[in-house]
Amino acid sequence: GAAGDQAVAQIESAVNDGGYVLAVDGGVPTEFGGRTCYLWTDRNNNEVTALEAVQTLARDAAHVLSIGTCASFGGIPAGGPNPTRIESLAAATGRATINIPGCPTHPDWVVWTVAQLLSGNVPRLDSSRRPSDLFSGNIHHRCPRRERRTAQAFGVEGDCLERLGCKGPRTRGDCPSRKWNSGTNWCIGANAICLGCTESGFPDSFSPFYRGIQIGDPVRSGDDDDHRRDEDDDEDDERRRNRRERD
Repeated sequence: GAAGDQAVAQIESAVNDGGYVLAVDGGVPTEFGGRTCYLWTDRNNNEVTALEAVQTLARDAAHVLSIGTCASFGGIPAGGPNPTRIESLAAATGRATINIPGCPTHPDWVVWTVAQLLSGNVPRLDSSRRPSDLFSGNIHHRCPRRERRTAQAFGVEGDCLERLGCKGPRTRGDCPSRKWNSGTNWCIGANAICLGCTESGFPDSFSPFYRGIQIGDPVRSGDDDDHRRDEDDDEDDERRRNRRERD
């Protein structure tokens, strides 16, 4: 692949040709006019900031993809105190984006979305502008540990980690079935909690990470109707677990 001046030349060529798909990874620093992050020097020897670059490139793009949670929603760099005022790609450019969140995002999600666009299909999006085909499923409801007893401490193989802070009940994605590293494993499969990294509130709205979600906690993001159904299912889960633990 091209690097340096060659990469910039290819970008300029794509802009001149038009009809391109812009894909951006990372949040956009906007404080001080964006002068905390420079990407390249143009032909007139002017330094181009990340803010200037994405605003220019997004203007005439056929589609704009936000790759990862930082580009989609701000992510970790946008967490407090956010000294460089990181913003999502949509906020920084004023363009409606197709968001493919995840920290990091799954490469399959990116390839699937790009393939859809190249074949002339614009994916159906949810209220967070994520492809619904990829992010419609609640992770907790797909989790193989859902019907297991609730873990009271880490280190117990196979138990549900909801009370230890797992954010699966408030997070959407197909992680339980798709897994990572060519289908090798995923966060909960490795006995770690889900941190909610595909949601717009990540990380601040999901902190502290190791506080268990309580029934009635405020909804962080996503489709209200879906989350109301999720909360009803959570209450059913809680009743089932309580019965099992009493037995």
